[in-house]
Amino acid sequence: MYWIILPPFVYCGLFIPMCHTIKNYANVTRCLLRFQIMHNFLLATFSFAMTFLSVYYLSLRTFSVHGWVCESPESAPMYEYAWLFSKIYEWLDTMYLILNDKKVSSLHRNHHASTTSLVALHYMNRKTRTSIVDVPILLNSIAHVFMYLYYMNSTFFSKIKKIITRIQIIQHFSVLLLICYSIYQKNVYECDINIFTNIVSFLVYLMYFVQFYLFYYSTYSRKKNTLSHDKQTNGELLKQS
Repeated sequence: MYWIILPPFVYCGLFIPMCHTIKNYANVTRCLLRFQIMHNFLLATFSFAMTFLSVYYLSLRTFSVHGWVCESPESAPMYEYAWLFSKIYEWLDTMYLILNDKKVSSLHRNHHASTTSLVALHYMNRKTRTSIVDVPILLNSIAHVFMYLYYMNSTFFSKIKKIITRIQIIQHFSVLLLICYSIYQKNVYECDINIFTNIVSFLVYLMYFVQFYLFYYSTYSRKKNTLSHDKQTNGELLKQS
């Protein structure tokens, strides 16, 4: 159980400093950067596969919100641990940001530091995952298919950048609603979840939602308002001249 709290400390205290150390070695950096496209391709392919697998496991339950969120899921160890270890593998996203001299934002850092522990919580002291897990896996996998395709070729997929952030905001908001629903169902009827795990999940997903929304606003909405203001100002200046 106690190992669940380790990933954030390993990620922030060891992995990120290690990436900055690697950056000091030009030959190693060049070698690793050659595999960046392959890294993104692997994660896009993995996310595509997990999309179909999550749909399959959800199809084994009753076709309803309650069925997808509260019915005990079919045991699937390979599916569960593939998802768990993929969250550690995704730390390489951070490495590639650092090797490309790009800033590791608080959104990126908080997200990658917390996902491994969050997923593990839903497996803790259980024979199989909690009933709510498959829907977030589905939503996250869909978002990651597009996200890693964009990372593979940001020029070609530039038009979907804004859409990807919208999908992620919808994803996090949807999971927040489902967590509230599952806690209610646990108290009133039956739901194969853990209340403590869901409370932690709610707080973490609330952080995700707020940070992604603020990123969207600062990147797109504020920029749009600034451009509109500049056009209006320029128009007024032209009239005055």
